Amino acid sequence: MYGYSEIKTQNYSPQLPVSKWHDIIGERTLADAILDRLVHTAYRIDIKGESMRRKLKNKN
Repeated sequence: MYGYSEIKTQNYSPQLPVSKWHDIIGERTLADAILDRLVHTAYRIDIKGESMRRKLKNKN
């Protein structure tokens, strides 16, 4: 039997960097458990720079 995460695509796009999750969640063990389940088979893409929305807003 497969778990839900093994048969469905899941997309998470938090506005908070992963490095800050422990501080925000507060409980280190809980943060570790959440991160383990999210990232153990994940492809991670870190995007740097100003957001496109902000760039477009500044042009107008």
